[in-house]
Amino acid sequence: MGLNAIYRAYLDALRRSAPRDRARAKAMLVHGVDRWLIGYFERRFPYHLARDLAQQSNELIWERFSSFAPVHDEAFARWVGSVARIQALRAARGQSRRDAELGRDVDLSALVHDGTGPITALERQEKRDLLARELDRLAEPFRRAVEDQLAGGDVESFAKKEATAAATIRTRRHRAKIELKRRIRAKLRASATPST
Repeated sequence: MGLNAIYRAYLDALRRSAPRDRARAKAMLVHGVDRWLIGYFERRFPYHLARDLAQQSNELIWERFSSFAPVHDEAFARWVGSVARIQALRAARGQSRRDAELGRDVDLSALVHDGTGPITALERQEKRDLLARELDRLAEPFRRAVEDQLAGGDVESFAKKEATAAATIRTRRHRAKIELKRRIRAKLRASATPST
């Protein structure tokens, strides 16, 4: 059962008068969110970090749950996914900064966790780190537009939040993605070229 279905069952139980049904529906919702978050982070990070990020995301979700106002039927899963993506992006940025400070290029624990083989895991982590670094280098309005998109935000709501035309946000996202692709390709080509 998906997050949106569990959330709808929870809302249905709230409309009923039986407290037992409400408590059971809330427990199912909490359990469903927890399982989804753990799965999401375990696919992207080493086990210990995945559990920490899932717990942090869980805390954020339940702190803000009372103010959650769904706009459409798919809003709950999208909201939970947005919280998780933002936490993942922050973790990736923090890891690349810590690695740079320590003079390391790679988080070796990612190799232990990933089941697809050390080379694939290493390449994936390097690309994540590279994306996070290049994202940091973008001009502020462009960076914010891309971060919102990575978090699953839509153009119209972000445009309202920024008090900017939706067309401007689309343009910023488009130009930022082109610039990010250009920079990342250049960096990957440079790292693939043997030094003389």
